[in-house]
Amino acid sequence: MNAAKVRYWVKEIVIMAAVFGAVMFVMRTIRVEGQRGGGGDLPVGQPAPGFHLTDVATGAPVALSDLKGKPVILAFWGTYCPACREELGALEQIHREAAGRYALVTLSSEDPRKVRAFTQARGLSFQAVVDGSGATFDAYRVQSIPKTVIIDANGAIVHDFVGEADEDILREHMAKLTGG
Repeated sequence: MNAAKVRYWVKEIVIMAAVFGAVMFVMRTIRVEGQRGGGGDLPVGQPAPGFHLTDVATGAPVALSDLKGKPVILAFWGTYCPACREELGALEQIHREAAGRYALVTLSSEDPRKVRAFTQARGLSFQAVVDGSGATFDAYRVQSIPKTVIIDANGAIVHDFVGEADEDILREHMAKLTGG
């Protein structure tokens, strides 16, 4: 290949990389801004639908009503979902940082044994529950995962969004809800 062709292809590759980078930047900015704002599929300010499920690690009952008095992050996910698996590390970090100021509950619709094995293998310490009937997924209008719902200390919906959660945006929401 002569030098002119090499320069041509290098220039084309650089242009394509720049265009790709710009598109990815715009897409991330749109996603993050959607997570920062209020609203979503669920009615803001309305009581969050209650649930009574079971923690896959401990077998203990988990009810949304038991969490009243502190803000809650509900994260709907699945072991088969690449974006869900990608955000689990961020959710674990946020859970550890919460130090009890707010709750993080993750909900899956898969077999409890599979979810327990998956979370244990990755050393995840947040609460994972299974909605085997799909009633909680339906109540929260989960059409695709991952989906995150933020609930205030009074049990009202603050915000919800679909897609991999940005951990800085989650921190912003929880700081507003916990006063710090």
